[in-house]
Amino acid sequence: MAFGPEGLTLGAGTVLAATDDERNIALDEAAEARLQALSGFGVALLNRVTGNMVNFDDCQRSTGIMYEYKGPTYTPFLQRANENEILGPSATKKMIKQATNQIQAAEGKHIVWLFADRYAAKDVRDKLDNDKNEALKTIEIRIFPSFETIK
Repeated sequence: MAFGPEGLTLGAGTVLAATDDERNIALDEAAEARLQALSGFGVALLNRVTGNMVNFDDCQRSTGIMYEYKGPTYTPFLQRANENEILGPSATKKMIKQATNQIQAAEGKHIVWLFADRYAAKDVRDKLDNDKNEALKTIEIRIFPSFETIK
């Protein structure tokens, strides 16, 4: 069972249509259920490549999924950075470094970055996908609170 743009998918292609209000309620309930499974505590893992500790905002202990949160202030930051010839490349480089460090430290654990809105999620997805480091494509990007996956 999954909730998508068309409605609630019950398996085998059966879709129940949904209004926007119903869709928002279902997404909020799904997000709330997923949030309950998180620890609420930051986690630091050793990056064996660099010898440094690498921080994650959270870890779902039952699955080992590592989470990074980017809140509502991340979009204005990205918008300013994307418009600035000096800040833009520096901000992108810092984000790529954070992603690379997290991948190295996670040693194969699944990593999810949660964003407050679509603009930031899409911008970061594009930057990770366009980097020469293919491993960056393994980071899953979702919009919080709906946990919609951005590809």
